[in-house]
Amino acid sequence: MIPAEVEDRVTSVLNEVKWLRKRRPDTKYILLDDQDYMISSIHTRGVMVAMTLLGNDGVELVRLVSPENMNVKIKEVKK
Repeated sequence: MIPAEVEDRVTSVLNEVKWLRKRRPDTKYILLDDQDYMISSIHTRGVMVAMTLLGNDGVELVRLVSPENMNVKIKEVKK
């Protein structure tokens, strides 16, 4: 996979969040990875996807994953 294709995958996730926010502007959403860590930022690093994650204990970490293994859940925050 080339860097432009990786960028397209990240952009598609961010566009989906934007679409949801336009559709339901009063609702808050969070991004979660496959281990249910909250994603505070997502961007590309060459052919890899870098996700800054926040653990339940407040620890921040950066996880690099291949685009093929990228798993992001968009979850509505309950009030």
